[in-house]
Amino acid sequence: RSVKEEQSELCAAKLAALAAPERLRILTYLRDGAKNVGEIADMLETPAVNVSHHMHVLTHARLVTRKKQGRFV
Repeated sequence: RSVKEEQSELCAAKLAALAAPERLRILTYLRDGAKNVGEIADMLETPAVNVSHHMHVLTHARLVTRKKQGRFV
């Protein structure tokens, strides 16, 4: 694959990740600093499994990074 194709795919992934209102809320919430999935789930008032899915999409789009501390991510 060419560099342009890779850039296009990453750009499309970022746009798709930003298309969900929940993910925009997560990004806004994370601007104040790192949070674990439980904290994000509490803020969104949604199950942690949903947050994990959203975080996977944001991580794949390279909009967030993950850091593991003990049993928290």
